[in-house]
Amino acid sequence: MSLCLHVLRAMALGFDSWGCVKRAVEVWMGRPVQPRTLSGILNNLVDVSIVGRVGDKYVFLDPMYERASREL
Repeated sequence: MSLCLHVLRAMALGFDSWGCVKRAVEVWMGRPVQPRTLSGILNNLVDVSIVGRVGDKYVFLDPMYERASREL
């Protein structure tokens, strides 16, 4: 599974802060994730309006993306 899909899955399962997403993805992938890479993915998801940022939390903007991401 790609890193981006792991990020979406983590968010759908309630890991909504940058650090929580990073830790979940690293556990699932079994290797460290570069902070720059994770930030780039999250910024891209914000840019294409799949997720938004509320304070220090990331949230899905459309519940359909969230439901689909739980299935990953």
